[in-house]
Amino acid sequence: HIVGKYIVKGDFEKAVETYLTYSTELESDEERNAREKFAREKNIKDALNYFPIHLSFERSLLNGLIENNDYCNALQNLPNNLVTMFIYAYQSYIFNRILSERIRRDLPLDKAVIGDLILPRGENKSIPVTERNINKINRALERRKCDITGLLPGYDVDIARGEMGEIEEKVVEEEGLDYRDFIIPEIPSLSSSGGRRAIAADFDEFEWRVTDDDLNAGKSTVELKFFLRKGIYATSFLREIIKADSITCY
Repeated sequence: HIVGKYIVKGDFEKAVETYLTYSTELESDEERNAREKFAREKNIKDALNYFPIHLSFERSLLNGLIENNDYCNALQNLPNNLVTMFIYAYQSYIFNRILSERIRRDLPLDKAVIGDLILPRGENKSIPVTERNINKINRALERRKCDITGLLPGYDVDIARGEMGEIEEKVVEEEGLDYRDFIIPEIPSLSSSGGRRAIAADFDEFEWRVTDDDLNAGKSTVELKFFLRKGIYATSFLREIIKADSITCY
């Protein structure tokens, strides 16, 4: 999400440098060493000699910088869906911060409060929760006819009111954002109007069974089957079941 934040802020140099130098525990020593060396030396031409061949996106960025030393143009050497994902990741990061703050304040995830924006399932127009309609909306939530939503920031998006609205505005302000920052004239395809996302997800048709593990003799494996609505990641659902300490377990 950090790369996406710099793109939204218009700092393409920082975006490229972050992509080239940011490392995680999941990477090999060769990959980490290459990133650390580039962070120290910032020698673009020399970096092509030691960045592993399989880091093809990083090498595309380096080649783009060698051609014209334009960080914005270099980003456009990457596949558009990858660069778009940087923006989505930053929007999701902000959504997660908002949701975490809602939980910290003990606001419910399964019941609406005044000021929430709910989204009827199958529709795109959100509805504000008021004193007049809150009981009706909470009955609809119980019947799974609608969802409470959180903010995915963009240049044309509805903001909640009440305490949820305070949370959304607080997080956006702490990020130093203006909603118009999501208009990206240098790369128009990355501009995002934003939206609303359900803050909780339900699941259906859950089944499980234990079978012999074909890959590990003498051990068992658990097979899970379930149905999730569009836009809900199965990996996130499984994480809530497995409760593992490391991302490598997924």
